[in-house]
Amino acid sequence: MLSKIPNSGEFLDDHEEQHAVPTGAAIGFAVVATGQLQQLGLVLVILLEAIERGRDRPAPAEGQDLANDVRREPHYFAAGLVIGAVIGIGARVVT
Repeated sequence: MLSKIPNSGEFLDDHEEQHAVPTGAAIGFAVVATGQLQQLGLVLVILLEAIERGRDRPAPAEGQDLANDVRREPHYFAAGLVIGAVIGIGARVVT
């Protein structure tokens, strides 16, 4: 099924994407599940800045650099935030 979607093989195919999604998901979950929604405002400001600076995409890091990975893939980070927030909402409803 996925093989019929153009460029589907490129989804999460490098380490920057693989780090940005779970980082966003963890932050989105933590913010929503704990009810600290004011922290989401700060995260959104950081995200918007990363997207704005994304036009001048930083070079890949020599080693593991989570902040650089998020700066390189802010859209994946944003998707992770949404996924984590949805799971956080579910956790708040269940508890």
